[in-house]
Amino acid sequence: MVFTADGGARLLSDALKAGVKGYVRKDSPGEDLVRAIQAARDGDFYVDPALSSTIVLDDGDKTLSDRQREILQMLADGMQTEAVAIKLGLSTETVRTHTKRILAKLGADTRTQAVAIGIRTGLIE
Repeated sequence: MVFTADGGARLLSDALKAGVKGYVRKDSPGEDLVRAIQAARDGDFYVDPALSSTIVLDDGDKTLSDRQREILQMLADGMQTEAVAIKLGLSTETVRTHTKRILAKLGADTRTQAVAIGIRTGLIE
């Protein structure tokens, strides 16, 4: 878990590559830190919503986590980001971050393409 005053994209990218499960800025609301700790405890991934659009993804690892497969399955079932977030008790930004990582890992340009790859490769039904 990283709790920092620095919101730079480079530090965030380096932290994620190092295996950090949570990244929260010190000026974020306290609820964000609580969500990040809960996500890390549950084996999930959390990035401060204000920073999630700055993530630079590395698609070298093609293995989806259990949570990523779960989200991909929900997308395949036609659920929208907001509905996935509510069902899983995550923020919509966290679901969007998972979705970005899924796309990068599968080499997909769209959610639809990621779902097709997931079905074709047996990751989801």
